[in-house]
Amino acid sequence: MSLLQLEEALKVYKHSFVKNPKFGMDLYRDDFECQGVAILEKEVTLKKNIPIKFDFYALLLCLEGELKRNLNQYEYLIPKQSLQLIPPNTIYHFENITETTQIYILLFSESYIKANQPKLLAQSIQDLFDFHIKNLQPAILKTSLFSSVYSMYEDINTELHEQQEDYTTIVKLHILKLLFILKRSKKDQNTSDAMFKTRAQQITHCYLELIEKHFLEYRKISDYAKLLDITSKHLGETIKETLGQSALSYVHHRILKEALYLLKYRPLTITQIATILAFDNPSEFTRFFKSHYKMTPKAFRLGIHH
Repeated sequence: MSLLQLEEALKVYKHSFVKNPKFGMDLYRDDFECQGVAILEKEVTLKKNIPIKFDFYALLLCLEGELKRNLNQYEYLIPKQSLQLIPPNTIYHFENITETTQIYILLFSESYIKANQPKLLAQSIQDLFDFHIKNLQPAILKTSLFSSVYSMYEDINTELHEQQEDYTTIVKLHILKLLFILKRSKKDQNTSDAMFKTRAQQITHCYLELIEKHFLEYRKISDYAKLLDITSKHLGETIKETLGQSALSYVHHRILKEALYLLKYRPLTITQIATILAFDNPSEFTRFFKSHYKMTPKAFRLGIHH
């Protein structure tokens, strides 16, 4: 399924960044080029955005404010001093809690990091990426560590602007160090969280992971219950107990997020989107979309282009 490329994503969101920023790249410069990496600063005012998927990594450092960030099936509270990595092919959207948030944004492709790396380091880099793909949660950094991470973002910004000898290698090393710091912080948090996980919470986690893998092929709770080797009744009761909503609503919500992404960001017809989302025909897709979003796919698509 097509994902937004780095250059494409920067064009889509260009309007939300300022000209001549104090930090980060100026997307409005005539000579602006993105060669697999970009660093930006964004002040986000109160709003909720449409889900998006891209083919690169986004490493986000929250400097001020607080927001909710949704990645795949999970919602995370993002306070200041949080560091979070969004991997490729992750469906992502956010909603501000405070009126304004300030974020440093570091974007990079996997090929940018891996290019010209020695074989000895290549496997460690792949293991690092694999770890973060399986562990999407943010890390809340202690003040001393946050200061160090903040300085590394500033150093990356300087290197990308000045482009002195070996700057690409230095930038890559900074990014890898940030990813290792994030991995260590996540592991510390996971160790303490795992001690308090109940059986119901484990089932819920597995269910949400299965939805992400199978939402295009499985629409019934019985399908997921079979994969989990429990009864549909047990699964339904567990999800209601832990999350407060029906198990089926999470399958529907995931389909809706994919539909919103495809309608807004992909040059596909509604018939093509209906096929991608495994609906029997466009009318069935339209009924589903309208029942969950209170408008037709056509009306939504027309509205977002105003």
